[in-house]
Amino acid sequence: ALHLELLRQTRPAPHRPRLPAQLTGFVGRDGELARIAALLTAPDARLVTLTGPGGAGKTRLAVEAARAHPDAYLVELAPLADGARVPYAVLAALGVREGLRSTAVDGLDRLCGALEDREALLVLDNCEHLVEDAARFAGLLLGRCPGVRVLATSREALGITGEVLVPVEPLPAGAAQRLFLERARAVRPGFAGHACVPDVCRALDGLPLAIELAAARLRTLEPEELAARLDDRFRLLSRGDRTKAPRHRTLRAVVEWSWDLLDAEERELAERLTVFAGSATVRAVREVCGTPDPEDLLDSLAEKSFLTVAGGRYRMLETIRAFASEHAARHLDTDALRDAHAAYFLRLAERAQPLLRGGGQLPWLARLAAEHADLDAALRHLAGADRAGALRLMALLSWFWRLRGLHGEQVPRARALLAAVGDVPPPGLVEEYVLCALNALSGDDGGPAAEEALHARVETLLDSLDGPLRLPYVLVLWSVVTGPRPAANARALRLAGTDPWAGALLDMGLGLQARFAGRPGEAEEALTRALAGFRATGDRWGMANCLEPLGMYAHARGDDDGALGLLDEGLALVRELDAPEETADLLRSRGVVLLRRGDAAGAADHFERAT
Repeated sequence: ALHLELLRQTRPAPHRPRLPAQLTGFVGRDGELARIAALLTAPDARLVTLTGPGGAGKTRLAVEAARAHPDAYLVELAPLADGARVPYAVLAALGVREGLRSTAVDGLDRLCGALEDREALLVLDNCEHLVEDAARFAGLLLGRCPGVRVLATSREALGITGEVLVPVEPLPAGAAQRLFLERARAVRPGFAGHACVPDVCRALDGLPLAIELAAARLRTLEPEELAARLDDRFRLLSRGDRTKAPRHRTLRAVVEWSWDLLDAEERELAERLTVFAGSATVRAVREVCGTPDPEDLLDSLAEKSFLTVAGGRYRMLETIRAFASEHAARHLDTDALRDAHAAYFLRLAERAQPLLRGGGQLPWLARLAAEHADLDAALRHLAGADRAGALRLMALLSWFWRLRGLHGEQVPRARALLAAVGDVPPPGLVEEYVLCALNALSGDDGGPAAEEALHARVETLLDSLDGPLRLPYVLVLWSVVTGPRPAANARALRLAGTDPWAGALLDMGLGLQARFAGRPGEAEEALTRALAGFRATGDRWGMANCLEPLGMYAHARGDDDGALGLLDEGLALVRELDAPEETADLLRSRGVVLLRRGDAAGAADHFERAT
């Protein structure tokens, strides 16, 4: 009756491959593979979950990592609609069949019976839509089968004790481009690359699925055509591998799969978050999106891989943003949303403006740098919706742009805004109008006649101001455009008023005028006063711009040690500011001192770094 005994037992099916063979090479992810391999042999990491957005390559990474295990099985959960079927899916992956008279009717009991004495690795793929059931199953199985390990993939964590998370981020630039080239050569043999490939990979967020779909389009498109059509990425990337599940064949299907798993509140916030061009703080989300307490929703969206989080800032991948924007256009008043976004960033710029000229300027420079993409987006919106607001925002950001060497990119926008506003400033916005004009004058494409007319207009407007200036860096930017002009000193004194920073600025201007006029004693005296004034305010930019000429005066007197001390102090300050123009000036001056000291190699290095 041996055959009857066998029929009563749960038995394995004939041997079959446990992990799918791949038709393409695996690119990148060396660090992730090494980490997963280490975790899968660690005694305290029996549940490892790969998390990340759809299309990030979690499944492929899990399969490649599992190949090193002698007894690994892939369990595909995506087709399941009922979490109660999870144990049966695992049984099927193991090839375990139920005997005719098996006494173990519960799937989990049967599974534990099959695995209790084995050291197996189960790859539970696509857990997100059954996350609670998958978590419950994994916890029970691991508790009853000490030799079993689980490697899960999910767009959110399973959330059980002992789980170790391995985030699967988008591919870095180099790996993304290698993947594109490899997949492109499959449809276009001999493809050697193209200048637009880095831009394509960047536009697709480094998502492997999107890159593979894009590369496949080179069968019929030229690289330039592909890059130009990425604005409509969901239509463009609509043909995928027919051997894959429908949810992975197109970019839209991948994102839609995740979108359908969000609840109504999560979807609404995701739609509202599309207004942010970059990353956003909780406060920004609260004020722009009108969500009083967004923390839990933001964390939930991050856990479900709709957002990435770094340094307390939440960012949406461009591919997900494009999808969510389509829904936002159907469900939201997007003009009102952009108005709220612009109003928030205008308020932020107003808070930052006076603090960029004092001892607390570094955190505010870092804050504005982090918000640069959204400040730009707000300015673009205001230029079309509220020209007065656009003038205000451009004026408030002008000093930040100058400190960070970003003013050149604003020239076309300043010229367009100036043309839209006309020759007469809106009431109460003369300083803002002047700053817009000064940004427009930073370039030289307008022709001498247009430039001369704009110079004259700015002169007239400055003469009309009573002072003191609300935005005293007007004086700096005007002197950058016109150069030192002693004839304007009386007006500058009137406009500066009693502001300590503006007073130090006036002394610096007098010192530079004397320097260019060949009066070193007078120049050094004024610059020393200016340095003391800037030290009192804490402004690193002002101090550095005084330290450079003072250092060169020390050098002229033969005090090279003193000169290097002053120049080094200035370099330390501008490096804190990340101010490229002032850094270059100080490096060149330091190179001059080194050259006279006989250090030709050091001088050459400084001159090269200054270019």
